[in-house]
Amino acid sequence: MVSETLDIQVLVRAMYDYESEDATNLTFKKDDVIQVLAQLDSGWWAGHCQGRQGWFPSNYVQVLGDDDLDSQDEDDPEQDGEDLDARK
Repeated sequence: MVSETLDIQVLVRAMYDYESEDATNLTFKKDDVIQVLAQLDSGWWAGHCQGRQGWFPSNYVQVLGDDDLDSQDEDDPEQDGEDLDARK
């Protein structure tokens, strides 16, 4: 099992709910955005989401590209407010 720690920030969006009873795994809901911390060849990735950290199956998520992140910012009214404040 080879672990690759990531030098760049990779964000993924959950395509399905994932609930685990194992405390080392990360439970999340569909559409949650997860920061990937490490990847195993087995398909399990380590991530951080909503203040929690743990392992999750990579086939439950989709890697977000720049276009996905831009549209997410447009949908987030809190982010829009921050942009307006920054222009003052």
